[in-house]
Amino acid sequence: MRSEKWLTIIEKEAGKVGHFSVDELFIQMRNAGFRLSRATLYRAIGKLRESGKLAYFTDSPAALYEYRKQGMHHDHFRCEKCGKIIEFCFTDLELLKKRCARRLGVVLSGHALVLVGLCPDCRRKEQK
Repeated sequence: MRSEKWLTIIEKEAGKVGHFSVDELFIQMRNAGFRLSRATLYRAIGKLRESGKLAYFTDSPAALYEYRKQGMHHDHFRCEKCGKIIEFCFTDLELLKKRCARRLGVVLSGHALVLVGLCPDCRRKEQK
């Protein structure tokens, strides 16, 4: 199969999941019947990152990626115990980021916000 075709298929599959490692996406695609090599997958992920369609989630013990949906800005919470990632978006927080940029006299081209702590499940387990 041609690389452009693989790129389209991989982009579509990546858009179906939230945060994923290359291995997780590889297994998901294999289970769905796609016969591709890891090298093909890594090349496609590199191209999707270069195009801005795929974000690299840096605040995680494992290398995770996320497909960027148009107009879907959000921030993240990562549980320091189980690694679960929860996406959230608060209007007040977006306004605060803009206010910070104005106060600093800068123009933001992007940002990454990751809150770290215990998720509700891990909190319940610790309280028992």
